Amino acid sequence: MNDQAQIKPNPSLGVLARFYWMAIGPMIIILIAIAIMMKSFEKNAITNLTYWGLVLSVILIRYLDIRYLKGETADGEPATMKHWKRFCMLLLIIYTVLWLVLIFLF
Repeated sequence: MNDQAQIKPNPSLGVLARFYWMAIGPMIIILIAIAIMMKSFEKNAITNLTYWGLVLSVILIRYLDIRYLKGETADGEPATMKHWKRFCMLLLIIYTVLWLVLIFLF
């Protein structure tokens, strides 16, 4: 018998993590992009750091969700690190293209 306590993920923390990486994080990133397009934010280092910090936070929260909180895919299947890698690649491609558009067209 194992005397060490097993760490069980907190289900409500998992729900918050999934809500962040699926909705809140991307929504804030899109709002920053819209603000830049409407010239509400000046394009400077702080804006870039905020944008990329939020992108990295979404990636990190997704990692923590899968690694420690028994993360699931959007379809409710158990997520793996393969899902995380695919998620990272897609997210980085989309947000890099968006950032390039913001930098060069607005």
